[in-house]
Amino acid sequence: MAPIIRDAGGLSGAGTTILIVVGTGGFTHAAPMLEIGRILAQRGHRIEFATHQGQERWLTSPNPREQDSKYSFISQVHLMGPGMDVATEVEHYMQMQESDARVDYRAYAAPKLRVDAFWESDYAALCRIITSGSGSTTKGTTTTTHHHHRPDLILADFFVDMAARDIQRQFDIPLASMWPQMPYGVLAGVPYIPGPPGLQIDALTSEHATLWTRVRAALRPFRALPTMLTYLGFLRSMRLRAGVSYLLPFTSKPNHLVLVNSFWGLETPRDLPPLVVPVGPVLADSYEDVEGELGAFLERKKRVLYVSFGTHVMVQYRDLEKLLLAMLVLLLPVDTPGLFLGEGDGKGTAMGMGARQTRYREPDPEVVYRESLSRLSSTSSPSSAPSGIIDGVVWAMTPAQTKLFYSNRPPPVNDAQRRLHEQQDLLLSRILANAHPQWHVVPFAPQRGVLAHRHTKLFLTHGGASSVQESIFHGTPMVCLGYFFDQPLNALRIREAGVGEGLDKADFSAGEVVEKMEDILGDGETGRAVARNVERMRSIARVASRRKELAADLCQEVLFDHKFGAAVGSLTTTATTADVLGDTLLDEGEEEEEEEADERSGDGDGGDEEPWVTRRASVNARTLEAGQHDPSSSSSLSASRSRTQRNKTPRRRHLHHSAHKDNMTKRRPMHLQTADMRMSTWRAQNWDLVFVGVVTATAIGGVGWFAWMRLGGHESHQPIWWW
Repeated sequence: MAPIIRDAGGLSGAGTTILIVVGTGGFTHAAPMLEIGRILAQRGHRIEFATHQGQERWLTSPNPREQDSKYSFISQVHLMGPGMDVATEVEHYMQMQESDARVDYRAYAAPKLRVDAFWESDYAALCRIITSGSGSTTKGTTTTTHHHHRPDLILADFFVDMAARDIQRQFDIPLASMWPQMPYGVLAGVPYIPGPPGLQIDALTSEHATLWTRVRAALRPFRALPTMLTYLGFLRSMRLRAGVSYLLPFTSKPNHLVLVNSFWGLETPRDLPPLVVPVGPVLADSYEDVEGELGAFLERKKRVLYVSFGTHVMVQYRDLEKLLLAMLVLLLPVDTPGLFLGEGDGKGTAMGMGARQTRYREPDPEVVYRESLSRLSSTSSPSSAPSGIIDGVVWAMTPAQTKLFYSNRPPPVNDAQRRLHEQQDLLLSRILANAHPQWHVVPFAPQRGVLAHRHTKLFLTHGGASSVQESIFHGTPMVCLGYFFDQPLNALRIREAGVGEGLDKADFSAGEVVEKMEDILGDGETGRAVARNVERMRSIARVASRRKELAADLCQEVLFDHKFGAAVGSLTTTATTADVLGDTLLDEGEEEEEEEADERSGDGDGGDEEPWVTRRASVNARTLEAGQHDPSSSSSLSASRSRTQRNKTPRRRHLHHSAHKDNMTKRRPMHLQTADMRMSTWRAQNWDLVFVGVVTATAIGGVGWFAWMRLGGHESHQPIWWW
């Protein structure tokens, strides 16, 4: 009997280098990419990491036992320059937090200019990394500089997507970018999702949206048009300063791999091109468990509310007051009399504080604070006293956030308000000092450990992508108070998936928080439906989490497809190969052939970009490396071309010719790219067939009419239009 050979498939990545690039945004942008990098390293690829100065600390652990193990697979670290300083970062996120696209689109989009302004330094740094051949490795406090390998693939965070696409175009290096949601803009847009992709405000699909909602979504891009024109002007001037005189095309399909760190069920299902793939949730296989005082607190309680607003959201006092009041209500026994306005002995003092009327039962602050303090000071232990919907709160709160409980608080205008402030201060002094038996405040919490704990029943979150995915993965329902970027949209997704509720940052009340949390945690129909959906989504997320292996598979596919002869779709395959091989320009005959090749392997924009434009960008990339930032190099380019033609050696001419010949005879289209992206619109949309059909039908009709007229048919019959 012949032996059976088992082949597990797969392919070793030995001899190939993958560069992971992360710019602004924080560690949550880097974590899923590093997790994919870990898988690729296990498959034999060399992994390098490029990021802003100071962010290399992400690769080391504060725990000495993990110092050399957590991300030890990173072979080399490249520093791309300084990131945002602390003051600028605080201002940046506060501007995002306080803006609202429904009110002022210009203010809402302004922070994006600050993020995209990093393109200039990121692009120059990546050019330097690609061409310099040196880098640094950081272990502990020791940084070593040494030679590095030209990457065979770039895996870039979406915040550095533009710079990475320029590198792809100019250096012919395949690219995979990672997004936390479906890309916004024209990419991944479909007609049954109202509004620009990734920027939905009112509805995720048109299925149950009202006509007015759909009309508003359709008109929103026109409202944003002045802001978009300003943004495009900003991009163009910034790119011209760096010597890059083209704008990257806006297309419905990418010419590079787009990995989406999300999954169907949370993300709205839609038709996608082969190069856009949902691969989330990308989570580590292990996580830090809760221990110490936090672990003991969770063990003592049975129904814990976990509160965390991430690293960058700084909740202001106007919202903290409402959240604190709602949580105090939820901790009190449900049969406490007079908790809500209009119940018990009257309207309550809050009515004199300018409280607005809402469709929810609003808590009476005077009663809530009085009852909370009474339970705290009673001789019986508050921990053993009857509790409410929840019996404990864990709040992950930075020191900066703690100070905001006392900042921007309006001064009292009467004795009633002064008395309320005094009661609030008494409660806060105990809560923030962890002297309240029902509260535990920590500057940092191992989030996955808390969410996975059996006594954590609800998560009050800002709705960051990582937090939402972790909560679903561990089966914890959510109430989402989103402030910026994808957070309000994630609140819509949470509600649509049936795993929680959302709050509008501009229009929520303490009563709304209480009612929604009671509904989720209660035994009624809403609570049972949420529990079923939480289990449904938890199961889906756990199956989908295995797709991080697919993400690594796709990176390998694109890498090997390019390495063994497939074109990545760059306009400048020949020109950039010549840059690498000979650092000279092509002669006129080769330019003509190159232009023809470029038209066949373009970005999907019809090949209308002149080849010299991109070669100029490549030349200026080297100028940037030398520290020269003069973008006006068209005259020097012509002079360089003349000198090159005179001084080109036979060896270099042979290198250029062989590189060009190799591209002409061996390069194939990208295997995951649909053919329409390499065609003219005329051919891709079959307009030529429509034209031929119309002409043919017209010709046949004309011949028939002519024959009918010549044969005298018009004399024996009435014209057809008579009837």
